[in-house]
Amino acid sequence: MNTNELIQEFSQSLEVRGKSTNTIRAYVSDLKDFAQWYQQTTGDELEPEVVLSTDITEYRSYLQNIKKQAPKTVNRKLESARQFFIWCRRTNRIEFSPFETLDNYRIKVEEAGQQKWIGETEQKALLRSVQKHGNKRDYAIIMMFLWSGLRVSELVSLDLDDVMFGHGTGEIRVRDGKGCKARDIPFTNRDARKALELYLDERPTDTGDALFIGQRGRFGDKGIRKMVSKYTKYDERLSGVSPHTLRHCYGKRLAKSKVELTEIQLLMGHSNIEMATIYLTPDKADLRRASLQADGDSNIGD
Repeated sequence: MNTNELIQEFSQSLEVRGKSTNTIRAYVSDLKDFAQWYQQTTGDELEPEVVLSTDITEYRSYLQNIKKQAPKTVNRKLESARQFFIWCRRTNRIEFSPFETLDNYRIKVEEAGQQKWIGETEQKALLRSVQKHGNKRDYAIIMMFLWSGLRVSELVSLDLDDVMFGHGTGEIRVRDGKGCKARDIPFTNRDARKALELYLDERPTDTGDALFIGQRGRFGDKGIRKMVSKYTKYDERLSGVSPHTLRHCYGKRLAKSKVELTEIQLLMGHSNIEMATIYLTPDKADLRRASLQADGDSNIGD
């Protein structure tokens, strides 16, 4: 079996596992890049059983130092290769993966200038910006990002009957999340529910099933991103904030509330628990709180 046939078989296994078309396409593209590099470097076609851990580190160095690719891109390509070798071992094509002897194959990503989430002060600033310059629909959307952790694609796909209100509570049903996975998200924040109710009170009733509508029907992905960007321009502290940033605010809030990682994974719709550990990373507020706590615990000078 040649390399292309092997990659195609791996691609089919991803499809069986419910991976999205875009995810599968990315895996295949990354693996073809690796196979091409391997053949150019060794002179041989890629054979999984003879790939060494040193090949992986050399490939990482090639991507980082020769191709000058960003750490996130390098890490994604390495992860694609790792998943491929895991599949090869699972299907008895190899005895062990070359990644198994590597303590850490990823490049540490410094996200200077990029925000995973924003603090409560910045969240309130954004909400005030929407209240002053926006409308009830936009305010409800921002609140849903902050209090449900929805992805943009998930939010724009919501229909009216995907949001359910009960006595003092609520629930959001995501029918087609990332990886074609459905999930139900408790929608418990009172202010967020009220914001949505106020929007629904004025939403035209003859515009179809979509929860959020624009001038041409269902509010789309591009429209959501443009809307959020509009309100961030009123406060320099919000520079670079995106819908993805707001989604992560929910994950960080869960972590600060000591919610178990397995529960955070399910609520955020992550494919594995490792992805949920991002919210354990201290932010500026966490570090300031730790410093103040240390100041309070200190007995120096007493």
